[in-house]
Amino acid sequence: MPKVRRLKLSDTGGGEDRLSALHDDALIQILIKLRCLAAAARTSVLSRRWRHLWVLLPKLHFYNATDPRRIRSALAAHETPMLQELFVVRQDASSGPTGAWLPIAAHRLSGLLFCHYLSQRVMARRRVALKLSCFESTTGIYMWLGFLRLTLPPFGVFARLSLLHLFQLRLHDDYDQNSVNLGEMAHLQRLVLQQFIVYGKDYIASHNHNCALLLWHFECLHNLVITLHCPPDIANKKYLMEDITRVPDVKLLGLGITACGHSFGASLFHVLRMCTAIRRLNLGLIVAPEHEAETVCPSGCICDQPPSWKTRELVLNCLEEVEIFDLKGSEHEISAVNRLFSWAPVLKRMTVNFHYSVTENKAEELCQVLLTFSRPGICMICRMPDMSEKVLCA
Repeated sequence: MPKVRRLKLSDTGGGEDRLSALHDDALIQILIKLRCLAAAARTSVLSRRWRHLWVLLPKLHFYNATDPRRIRSALAAHETPMLQELFVVRQDASSGPTGAWLPIAAHRLSGLLFCHYLSQRVMARRRVALKLSCFESTTGIYMWLGFLRLTLPPFGVFARLSLLHLFQLRLHDDYDQNSVNLGEMAHLQRLVLQQFIVYGKDYIASHNHNCALLLWHFECLHNLVITLHCPPDIANKKYLMEDITRVPDVKLLGLGITACGHSFGASLFHVLRMCTAIRRLNLGLIVAPEHEAETVCPSGCICDQPPSWKTRELVLNCLEEVEIFDLKGSEHEISAVNRLFSWAPVLKRMTVNFHYSVTENKAEELCQVLLTFSRPGICMICRMPDMSEKVLCA
């Protein structure tokens, strides 16, 4: 059988290697589009000239990375003075020096850090600690930690950081809130914390406590986003929202709630009574795919406790805009929206986005129900599942 000769770029019909004739800047833009450092490095088989282009990429993406030492080596070999973006997805964070690459990344990164740990080995995760370095020049940090223990830097500042997103956070056991300078983020505009557990066993309370402690570090923020998760089965579980005792002074509050069919009015009230200066509220009613069919909680459920949110006064004197996402129209949802109208005396605009499963007829009915809660001076916009809009005035 005759051997098949491996084609080179110059073996094309015209006999001319047009790609290698491009300027380095153009080739780098092509490699960036691959969004994978391993794939970019493999392009060296196309042309010897491409062999070292990956070290000039302003954005590095590591997918399914299993050895953090390789990430560190790649960063050390990288020749661009400052990285614009570093994207790391680790498949198994329970082995090896988990954060071996973080110190050099902190020194080189000027833009966005995206770090996602996927390990499912719970017991191993509990033995692993990720030591966060001080990213002095980084502007944004997204970290999905998989409940790895996070050790925060005892000194230094995040001078340019404007966005901090922490998901599945678990602080190291020896965490001392008085020794960490996280409050020294002069340019921080947006803080995202996920997720607070509304009902759970005692061991869950420590997770909520970690998130609550971080909130204490910030006096004021432009934008705070937090998510609340209520598990489907809350029988024999404790109400844990009281762990949140303070929220920074914020102008824009984003609140995501996974209710799993339960009432969330008490949790909503608990958060809002600590955010009385907000000007805008974005309320996302998160529906997990596995719970889409479940809209009513069991009879005698404790989710309405404590019931004081239905009668206690709350005055949000600065709240002018509210936008609600994925409203399905359950009794619990409608009750909460009704209270929002009464809590916001200067409300000017209420926008409701219906869940995609809501039929047009159902959406029309809900619009009329919501209109009964409104009052003169409020512009209410109902965005239908087909993205058409209805503007309603009381």
